[in-house]
Amino acid sequence: MPETLSVRLSADERALVAKGLRYVRSEVLLTVDDPDAEHDAERERQLRAVERLLERVEALEPATAPA
Repeated sequence: MPETLSVRLSADERALVAKGLRYVRSEVLLTVDDPDAEHDAERERQLRAVERLLERVEALEPATAPA
């Protein structure tokens, strides 16, 4: 079972993490490699992993500051 990490993020921090993940997704999409099945499969695996993480980050409720 993979390790998990819980992090409390403010709305601004969550937006920044999501922006970074979108940048990573773009980098994966724009990487130029020789076209072959192995590279295509790895690219698809990376894109799915980034998309899943981005969906999770965007679904998080922002942490509220303690009073």
